[in-house]
Amino acid sequence: MFDAHRQMIGIRLRSSSGRKWAVRGSKAGLFWPDGVPAEMRSEIVICEGPTDAAAILDLGFDAIGRPSCSGGADLIAALLAEDSKDVIILADADGPGLSGAKRLAKDLLKVARSVRIIRPHRGKDARDWIASGVTHDQVATVIRNARLVRRKQRA
Repeated sequence: MFDAHRQMIGIRLRSSSGRKWAVRGSKAGLFWPDGVPAEMRSEIVICEGPTDAAAILDLGFDAIGRPSCSGGADLIAALLAEDSKDVIILADADGPGLSGAKRLAKDLLKVARSVRIIRPHRGKDARDWIASGVTHDQVATVIRNARLVRRKQRA
């Protein structure tokens, strides 16, 4: 797990049974796969967790994973404060995932060029969506058609 400057701040492990834990002394951070350069393209997909980020990365998008559906907002905001991007939040298709995506979007409106929220059209998360056969072009179309998240206007 990394901070906004790509410095390692923790290590999360997963057993073959699916149990997750962090190495003692670790801090929760961003899952920033090696395939995503420090100088990312102008668009970044933010996923829930390392395996969803890796799945989206496999489709050819720059992607990072947040530590949970509600974690990592401060690290993502710090990352974008230094290099603003168009942000796509790929939420898990459940209540906590969608709520966390909306909170993150609100937090990122101040530092991102634009923010959109998408969710998988099939399955519960990015991995399921990709396993169902979604292609890069189909995901790109979903991103293009997603509404921009806007600040609420005060009356």
